[in-house]
Amino acid sequence: MDDTLCWIHTPNAECTTKSAYKALMQEAQPRLQSQSHTISDSEISILNQVWKSKNLAPRVKTFAWRILRRALASGLRGSRYSTHIKKECCRCGETETDLHLFFTCNFTRAIWFLFGLKSDEFNHNLYPSDVIQRILSSHHADLDLDTSFTLLWNIWKARNDLLFNKKKWSIMQVIYATNAMLNAELMEEKAAAHINPANNNISPFHVQNIQFQNAGLLAYSDAAYNPEIAKEEAGLGVFLRNVSNNHTVFVQAAAKNVCSILQAEAIGLSLSAEVVKALGWNTAIFLSDCRNLVQVAKARNLLESPGDWRIRPMLAEFLNHTSFLSLCEVRSIPRNGNVIAHSLAKKAFMQRAVSSSSILCSKSSGCKAQQALNSISFPFGKLISVHCLGCK
Repeated sequence: MDDTLCWIHTPNAECTTKSAYKALMQEAQPRLQSQSHTISDSEISILNQVWKSKNLAPRVKTFAWRILRRALASGLRGSRYSTHIKKECCRCGETETDLHLFFTCNFTRAIWFLFGLKSDEFNHNLYPSDVIQRILSSHHADLDLDTSFTLLWNIWKARNDLLFNKKKWSIMQVIYATNAMLNAELMEEKAAAHINPANNNISPFHVQNIQFQNAGLLAYSDAAYNPEIAKEEAGLGVFLRNVSNNHTVFVQAAAKNVCSILQAEAIGLSLSAEVVKALGWNTAIFLSDCRNLVQVAKARNLLESPGDWRIRPMLAEFLNHTSFLSLCEVRSIPRNGNVIAHSLAKKAFMQRAVSSSSILCSKSSGCKAQQALNSISFPFGKLISVHCLGCK
């Protein structure tokens, strides 16, 4: 009797496609389980909140599921499956892990810094899901679940736009796009409930971007003042961005002997001019959401347009610091177009009692801007923090 081949996975010893597939899956199952990410209870809890949220766009919810499941095609992960995908970050050239893409790249560090989050302190072994859990468990005033995931979504969008379309997003574009998405979802919800959404302020990112796209240096300033909490103190926020080379500087300071919000805004404008002078820039557009201040400052003449007597010393300082500029403009912007400086001012107000100041730079050494910023005197108060990013 001749020998015959028998298929051990079926009763009649005949090989079928179904039995072969089942045998292969049983063999591969242990290996697949060892490679897959088992989602934790805390991640499941976050996902449940994501699915229930009424303010998150459906695409953001799907994105949240992918980031928690570690299923995004970041550079490092995608390069394992295709030689056409580079593992390096398209912005800085470092290996693009999930953590680097969303938290530790210089571009994203600048975004999170606006919310008081120092992402460069995170251990490189962490995953974005670990960081998200930390953020949500800290009950951050400005980073709830909806804002966090919408912000991450726009960071992902900005990365893909640069990688595939060669289009650069600015830090402000990410912030404005996030606000616009959240406000749009809120307006849809109100419209569904027959509430008139006409009074809602949506961040006019596109208008702002077109208006200043050919500018050199943009210097935003704002102040936070609450006399019921601190009678003579205010928090100041200054955000400077060089459009030509993406050099950005974030400044937080505390003002003393303040008697009005107008005076606090004037001190902030004076501080922004002093920072511009210290950095040696020769052109600048100063932006403020305080129309009364802008009207006086743009006249650049204290004799013909002196303004409120209480802000004259600050205006004199502003004129002194900007006298060397070859181009100096002062413009008024909407309040919702001054998001970054406003955020910095609010945090500075909360930290106004800090005794020591910190001046940091993303560059490990040899930062000329950092050395220049150390020379700032600021007669109307004290610096709390200065963060320099993208200097050459």
